[in-house]
Amino acid sequence: MRVTKAVKPSGLPDQLLRVQRRLEDWRQTRQRRGPIPEALWMESVDVARDVGLNLTARVLRLNYQELKKRLPVSLPTTSCEPRFVELVAPPSRVGVEYTVEMEHPGGASLRIHLKGAEVPDWSALSQAFWSVAR
Repeated sequence: MRVTKAVKPSGLPDQLLRVQRRLEDWRQTRQRRGPIPEALWMESVDVARDVGLNLTARVLRLNYQELKKRLPVSLPTTSCEPRFVELVAPPSRVGVEYTVEMEHPGGASLRIHLKGAEVPDWSALSQAFWSVAR
């Protein structure tokens, strides 16, 4: 028989403590060793979604991997807007040289060979090419 260290309830969310009591009641009253009822798993998953996977598995004495497997993959419940970050490379002291080629299925092609640190507006350049190449 494996003895696990009990987690003290001080400071734990009420939702977690309720499920902990229900699981302990089930463990004390079950007739024989068997799987945890699905209803208790679902309650555990709901708690894990709110308070965290690690804390839930530890307090409820559940298999971490099994609980994680049951936790649906979803986007965070907090509302967050997408954020964009522009990364601007510092100017190069060494001359940069590169070639860009664009080819339209209709046969038009564009080849640009650049030397130096100045970077053109690729968006405007490609839009101009694709609008003319049609």
